[in-house]
Amino acid sequence: NRILELANENDLLWFHTIVPANCANILDARPAVLGIDDLLSSYYSSISKHGSFFRKLLNKRMSILWRRWELVYQKRFPSLAVCSEEDKKILEIEKPNRLPNGFDPSPPHKQIADRGPDPTIGYIGNLKYAPNSEGLQWFINNDSPIVRYEVPNCELRISRSNSHQFLSEQHPEIIPTGWIKNLEDEMRRWWLKIVPIHTGSGTRIKIATAYSMRCPLVSTTLGAYGYNAKNGIEIMLANDSCSFARSCISLISDNRLSQSIVDDALSAFEKSWSWDSIKPNISIAVERALSNCSENILRPNITISH
Repeated sequence: NRILELANENDLLWFHTIVPANCANILDARPAVLGIDDLLSSYYSSISKHGSFFRKLLNKRMSILWRRWELVYQKRFPSLAVCSEEDKKILEIEKPNRLPNGFDPSPPHKQIADRGPDPTIGYIGNLKYAPNSEGLQWFINNDSPIVRYEVPNCELRISRSNSHQFLSEQHPEIIPTGWIKNLEDEMRRWWLKIVPIHTGSGTRIKIATAYSMRCPLVSTTLGAYGYNAKNGIEIMLANDSCSFARSCISLISDNRLSQSIVDDALSAFEKSWSWDSIKPNISIAVERALSNCSENILRPNITISH
């Protein structure tokens, strides 16, 4: 009922995901933007490659069902906003507007020489989300021993409220920090950040955060989905455990490589993921929502600000 009240009180609705629109049973083409941060068809497709035969079959079915539902979005909403060019292609329709993850710039910019005295790998992510916890466990089991062999004093700091679940006598390098109020101060000590994601969908704010804070990144290709990242330029990309560990070791041992990567990543961030660069896309999404609606709807004068 509250969503319907807001719909009648305001000139434009902006839904974050399809769930609130479905809950309010809003089916008409009133001025509205549907923000799609995650295509569930892609999510179920990624996890359909793992598990038992029955689980794979069930997830594949869910992927097909969600793909059908997603293609109906264009009939329900006059404007759609997705996070990446890849998601625009998956939807196979012209309406989606690319509205990527944004993040605040982080001045003054950290230099590689300013990082902590001991080699430190950092990780942050919601560990209740299976792709995050599974990816981190994969790194701990397969990559951390290789890194520790080459860099014995290397630490792995896990910054999240439920990070203590990864404490282990077999892995003394793990330091669970718990919830970090000031992420910038925490990341200032990291020598690099990891995004070891193998399942899931959508673009990850982890990437934009590291770009902005000038923290070198090692990620799987799926972890960097939607960022058009180039290996060895803005980021180090690796999908198998040996290559992932070697990429971490390279950033720890080669200051020049780390500095080059954070400089290129910051340039990419300012061009595509800062609020100033995203602002025009918000205006386009709003204009499209208003122009595609019934002509008898009064078009308001809307100002986009941050």
